[in-house]
Amino acid sequence: MNTVTKKLRIELIKSIQATFEVSRSIQSLKWKEGSLPEVQRIRSVKNERGQKINGNRSLKPYRRPETGSERNRLWTQKRSLGCMTREYLLLYAMLLGKAYSTVESKCKEDNYPCIYGMSVILEKHFPDKSCPIGMDEINEWVKGGPAPQLVEEAA
Repeated sequence: MNTVTKKLRIELIKSIQATFEVSRSIQSLKWKEGSLPEVQRIRSVKNERGQKINGNRSLKPYRRPETGSERNRLWTQKRSLGCMTREYLLLYAMLLGKAYSTVESKCKEDNYPCIYGMSVILEKHFPDKSCPIGMDEINEWVKGGPAPQLVEEAA
């Protein structure tokens, strides 16, 4: 595995960890202090068919509406991190030689990844902007072409 792929993997892991941290922050702001076990108990009650009995209205007394604006900001940050993580995952799969159709087999046509964002991430890992894979190669891969290969770097 060459150094660019290793660096991408490290960045991918950091991005995933950052997303989890934001998720934890959202959950800690959503519920009143010490009420999470009770919320989990209420959510777990089901009828004989396995359907939930209690709806969101039963959880209202445990929520913290005063943190709504902060949670909204965190959700926006989480969505942004999610898009970036997707781009890292796709680049990593591409550099490993995977076909796009196997990585995202059920992606809708209007939800294709940001080719520009992927190329910016890839260029960031090359000195002097000498990235051998451009937007055209990435776009061709997304449309079903073969995965572009990096030349092995000298150690």
